[in-house]
Amino acid sequence: MRKEWISHGVIYVFTITGYVFANILKSPPSVGTGDVESYFFPKLILIVIAVLNTFSLIGTIKRSKHTVNDKESSINPSLTKSMYIKILVLILMMFGYVFMLPIVGYVVATSVLLVVMMLIYSVRSYKILISIPIGVVGVLFYVFNNLLKIPLP
Repeated sequence: MRKEWISHGVIYVFTITGYVFANILKSPPSVGTGDVESYFFPKLILIVIAVLNTFSLIGTIKRSKHTVNDKESSINPSLTKSMYIKILVLILMMFGYVFMLPIVGYVVATSVLLVVMMLIYSVRSYKILISIPIGVVGVLFYVFNNLLKIPLP
């Protein structure tokens, strides 16, 4: 339990420091262009990390109220050989994704990656296998191309 508290503290220090230093990326104001400043995306990511860390901290606090000592709350799952193989396959898929991205493009590479990852983790519903990749790719494509003005390959 003590390690969880330390990790939450480290994450908060990281996000606050990153948020403060993101101001270094601030460019001179451009009047009337409506463009997003260069520090916007790093600050957005750091805010999301801080919010998720807060949710995790709340869960840690709730768990600590229900446990008597650290020995009862420690979870030590043993990984099976099939789990190691899944992890290795996912790592290799990520390397393949990075290699194939410039060749086949963002939409195809990301869609294939998401479908194969869901199949590895035993998602068998066709509705989910089709809707999740379309939704994720569509939203990310819109955010990067239209809001952040960052072209995707």
